[in-house]
Amino acid sequence: MRGINKSNKRRSSGGFYLKPQELADAIEESFIAALKDASEEAFGGAYDRKTLESMIDIDAIKKEALLSILNYEED
Repeated sequence: MRGINKSNKRRSSGGFYLKPQELADAIEESFIAALKDASEEAFGGAYDRKTLESMIDIDAIKKEALLSILNYEED
């Protein structure tokens, strides 16, 4: 989270490059690729992408990812 937040933060103005909807779109675009990578890594590649999709709550994961990025605070 720290890396994403740091990359998204504008240093000079203190604002952010991507607005919340744009971040949600970026999560949407990258989710399938991330799920494909996870299918190859998790459980020794025992599950393909479609099987993993059926095992998880995709909307909840995307929502949690967005909220985590938006609410991230450095220690």
